[in-house]
Amino acid sequence: MRQKDFAGTVKYLLVYLANTSKPQAGAGIMLCTLTNTLRLAAAESDVQFLFSDCVLDPERRELTRAAKAVAVGPQVFDLLLYLVQNRHRVVSKDHMIEAVWGGRIVSESTLASHINAVRKAIGDSGEDQHLVRTVPRKGFRFVGDVTEAEAAERVSNEASGSARSEPRLEPL
Repeated sequence: MRQKDFAGTVKYLLVYLANTSKPQAGAGIMLCTLTNTLRLAAAESDVQFLFSDCVLDPERRELTRAAKAVAVGPQVFDLLLYLVQNRHRVVSKDHMIEAVWGGRIVSESTLASHINAVRKAIGDSGEDQHLVRTVPRKGFRFVGDVTEAEAAERVSNEASGSARSEPRLEPL
């Protein structure tokens, strides 16, 4: 489904939720999922996320730490991206499962192992929780300081011959 189709569906759901006294439970989750999908799609072409000694590049689907590429699976990458994009709030397990696994049934151990893989990839741990914090009985929150660098600046830097020159940083 294209981004324009998603936007139309989100608009329809917003109107539905605004005009219905008893909306179906799934409508809110569906709206949340579509909104997050749009956010992921927009982020993939717009920005890099810089935190700690890491660079998360959604367009290239690449994570680097201390200037070295870190190999992560696609769901681990998506989970990290989702946490970074939603760093302003606690993300529930249900929202993570909906955003990363498309609502498929995922066991607690699978989710825990993916959170541990995210932490390991970015140099964090369950004990330290400097970047990914567990909020008991609520979910998880990315708490590291994040700076966003525009992808357009990265492309212009690469075109000028400096393949990995530093992007201009803009604090949030």
